Amino acid sequence: MDNIYLVGMRGSGKTTVGRILAERLGRPFRDLDPDIEEKARMSISEFVKKYSWNDFRELERQVVQDISKQSGYVVGTGGGVLTFSGNTKSLNESGEIVFLKATPATLAKHLEGATDRPSLTGEGVIEEIAGVWEQRKGDYQHAAHHIIEIDNLSPEQVASKIMKSLQNHS
Repeated sequence: MDNIYLVGMRGSGKTTVGRILAERLGRPFRDLDPDIEEKARMSISEFVKKYSWNDFRELERQVVQDISKQSGYVVGTGGGVLTFSGNTKSLNESGEIVFLKATPATLAKHLEGATDRPSLTGEGVIEEIAGVWEQRKGDYQHAAHHIIEIDNLSPEQVASKIMKSLQNHS
């Protein structure tokens, strides 16, 4: 049984939707961010501040390699997991990639008040989201087996759309 990987920008609901989807499918849920923090023995914010985003991406690559050798999970990934092509290959070979697609406005709304996510660019939330979206949208769309539009949907509705898409794809 392959893994189901949820990818998308930060604030797209990968963790929340992933937990709902895993429960509905009777599968365990894994969130890569806590796995990375456990391996680093510090928060992602602390790790990036102490080292760098490049060092974080290497640690993320190791965690992706570990999970891709397992099966049967619903996995919430970090927003930038596909920036390293080796991660895309590992995820593709070990499961279905589901892209949770949202407009920058929806993402900004979801991220209001979030203080646990280190800035990627040092810009304001709206500017950062728009810039990062432009950099990553091709990676998400190219890698995805399923693209789920999430704007104006509850996490439960998104999980239902994913289940329908998975059923139609099998």
